[in-house]
Amino acid sequence: MENKNILSLSTNADGVVVGNLYRSGEHLLSMTQPAAIAAAIFAMGECKIALLAESKLVEFPFPISAGNLGTLLPFLDNKDQVDFMVEFANSSWLDFLSPLPHLVT
Repeated sequence: MENKNILSLSTNADGVVVGNLYRSGEHLLSMTQPAAIAAAIFAMGECKIALLAESKLVEFPFPISAGNLGTLLPFLDNKDQVDFMVEFANSSWLDFLSPLPHLVT
């Protein structure tokens, strides 16, 4: 797992999916918000990540295409994890350096 960015999913005591981000075996952060993890990966300038599921590493490019997301789905345990990864994939396409301007009403 040297020099790899690894995402694993767990469930907290409240039943909420938590994304856990590691690099080179070091824990970087744990968040319930997929967009926050996508922003962290974006900030690191990474273009590859691996999902740790069922003791297997499944590598995929960042940002995540629909096709790559489809290859990850069999490794997810439940609908909540699928929902987390769908939001993570959608967030992976955001340009966090140029956010959309706030709408003024």
